[in-house]
Amino acid sequence: MKLLWKLLRTHISTGQIIGFSLANVLGLAVVMTAVVLRGDVLPLFEGRDALAGNSYVVISKPVDTMASALGGGKVFTEDEIDELNAQPAVTDVGRFTPSTYEVYARLSLGNGAEMSTDMFFESVPDAFVDVESEQWRFTEGSKYLPIILPRNYLDLYNFGFATAKGLPKLSEDVAGVLNINIDIAGHGSRDTYLGFIAGFSDRLNTILVPQSFMDYANRLYGTMPHPSSSRLILEVADPSDEALALMLRDKGYDITEGDDGSGRLAFFLRVVVGLVISVGLLISALAFFIFVLSVYLLLEKNMQKLENLTLLGYPPHRVASPYLILTSALGVLQTGCAAALAMAARSACLDKLSPMFGDLGHDGTGTLATAAATLLMLQIILYHATVILKVRRIAR
Repeated sequence: MKLLWKLLRTHISTGQIIGFSLANVLGLAVVMTAVVLRGDVLPLFEGRDALAGNSYVVISKPVDTMASALGGGKVFTEDEIDELNAQPAVTDVGRFTPSTYEVYARLSLGNGAEMSTDMFFESVPDAFVDVESEQWRFTEGSKYLPIILPRNYLDLYNFGFATAKGLPKLSEDVAGVLNINIDIAGHGSRDTYLGFIAGFSDRLNTILVPQSFMDYANRLYGTMPHPSSSRLILEVADPSDEALALMLRDKGYDITEGDDGSGRLAFFLRVVVGLVISVGLLISALAFFIFVLSVYLLLEKNMQKLENLTLLGYPPHRVASPYLILTSALGVLQTGCAAALAMAARSACLDKLSPMFGDLGHDGTGTLATAAATLLMLQIILYHATVILKVRRIAR
């Protein structure tokens, strides 16, 4: 091996190797940094309390006053719902289920003050609810009923109604312990439930009860056990999708954003991360091709020596072994340097993000190690394949 190395190391350009290595380290570091930061900030994209996730859009059909006066109304058909589900940008479709029974609520605020009103309920599948609460459930036969209110209802009460009536203002915590007597009647039955506020929604501008309660109450009290939906909520992975926008416009649906734009932020962040990874892969690919070109030139310069070695009986893999060792060592060194740079960049970014979003980066080290090992194996496979194929061609 030492003799082969002394024979074949001529014409190796140290400057070319350093230049190629620096370019490859830069490309690999960009890829690793993007991958590891994507893993570190993943909690911001997931869960109901995510800072940024898919976008939610509430759609409905335009109100027809004449049809409503005659007892009808525009509802979504199964074919229309299936058409929405078939859109590539739509990941899920949820139906708003309306209450078809009478609802009357009474709330005591203390000091003899009491509020009472006719009201209504709606429900959506739990996956579309942006409030996480262990109390968000209902069991048939129970008289306890969790309710989710729009957050702006609490603001309207505190800064409008309470001020005008001289009533105490309520925080979310205090509102959560209030007991609301809810009378539900219909279909010859009447019952009183003890309602409580399980949370406040930023996404859904309606009074929500669990889907399980709505199905139960519509069967027991309602005029329609399974009412059709006049509103739908769409979970959209790509809020900028032109095909979906054109489809909704052509159908004439009324559109309401279901959140505060976090879905658009999530889509923008995904695009940026994808672009960063693409740029890093492009830099690494260019560095790889520069290396391949250098190896080809090196092998061409040593072609006579390689041919002589094969004629002397050296097998191609033995002749190629010095170059295989060189490329493997370079791959390990470059990946190690890139991982160190990525770790430094990750630490700097997390120092900026942690004060804003809390403690992040628990799984970053494991993600970085996996990404580095994957990229290293890919490099070694490509390097070895390139060298061996070239040496075999020369041996022929």
